[in-house]
Amino acid sequence: MGIFTSIGLNNLYCENDIKGAGAAMKFMGTSPSRIYKNALNNNSIDPCYFGIFLDQNGYVGPINYPVAGFIVATADNIFGDFTWADTYADNFSNGSRIDYSPPPFPANPYFPNINLSVSPSTAFYPINNNLSGPAQCGPQVGILQDLSRGISPFINNLLNFGPNNVNSNAIADKSIFELFRKNAINTASVGGSAAFMSMHSAAAIGNFHSMDSLVGRYIFTGNAVDLTQANSMNLSLTPTTNIEQNQKTFNTIYHTYLQGDTLVTPLQLITLKGIAQLCPFTDGTNVYQARALLKHYDTTEYFNVCEYSLPTFANTRINNIPSAKSELNITAEALSTKVFPNPAITEITIITEVQGAKIFIYNLVGQLLIESPLTAETKLDISEFKNGTYLYKIMKDKALIKSERLIINK
Repeated sequence: MGIFTSIGLNNLYCENDIKGAGAAMKFMGTSPSRIYKNALNNNSIDPCYFGIFLDQNGYVGPINYPVAGFIVATADNIFGDFTWADTYADNFSNGSRIDYSPPPFPANPYFPNINLSVSPSTAFYPINNNLSGPAQCGPQVGILQDLSRGISPFINNLLNFGPNNVNSNAIADKSIFELFRKNAINTASVGGSAAFMSMHSAAAIGNFHSMDSLVGRYIFTGNAVDLTQANSMNLSLTPTTNIEQNQKTFNTIYHTYLQGDTLVTPLQLITLKGIAQLCPFTDGTNVYQARALLKHYDTTEYFNVCEYSLPTFANTRINNIPSAKSELNITAEALSTKVFPNPAITEITIITEVQGAKIFIYNLVGQLLIESPLTAETKLDISEFKNGTYLYKIMKDKALIKSERLIINK
């Protein structure tokens, strides 16, 4: 992967030279971004498979450069020779316009020649624009120019992500609200922004933002009144969506953690693990928050199958390339293999979809302590292990599936 973005709004990607990657740029989830003057695979000797890949409700907005008001120029991105497609959209993603300098023929490096999508996703569509430049990466003139042109459609409810539409828009709305509240954008210059801010300030998004501000102040000053107020606001909030419910649940546990990490109950940790295994593109950024907090308690890597997907277009060449497919499959096997609890006391459980795998556990001087074949769910007795740090690796034949530390703390 050249550049990978997951639910990241208003980022600037400029003057990158990317080649030899599976995808020069991949965006998963709603990620309105500014994309200027990038050379995407400007080298036919070492081709990428894709130029810009949208996946799992992906959206970046129009790829062009704002000059003044609603006038746009070409963004001066070079689309080289790709194994598969200049742009590709899958899994309910929305492509958008790409302004390029004429003329529209394959030899023109600014023209995205092959733009594919898998229904019900929509493909990118090139726009012949005679106004070229001045795309630039440094400070821009006029505050509106710092705003991704992909943000306005969310404010005005112009996008549809199929069955994920409500949640995808809610995820983007939360990030846009926070962006505006930081005064990063002159909202008066964005059509519909006043109504957008008024509506969300009194709703859950505004309340969550206020809670985060109070928690931030508590962390900085140690004033318990701020944390008490944030907790009170959280308890009184009535969620209307699953994203809001999960955010409220996470906040409850996080507020408890801030009072003392040992106050978090085993039941709350189980709840936190449940959130951590959800899909962040349909269940919100609270999934990432849960994963981050769990790092304080164990080393397990949490993921959802939505975060790992191969292109599904019927004519894809990537599925016929053994080395790429093998590497991707090993990654999936690693993500689907779980070892818990970690830290452990007397027993660990290993869950894996890999048939014929084995686990090897070593002490820190390299002595092999346990070698055991694995089934779909395997329990190992480690009651004789002393407190300390050990290493485990899970292998199939000679291929390493996963390797991590194992902590014993009785």
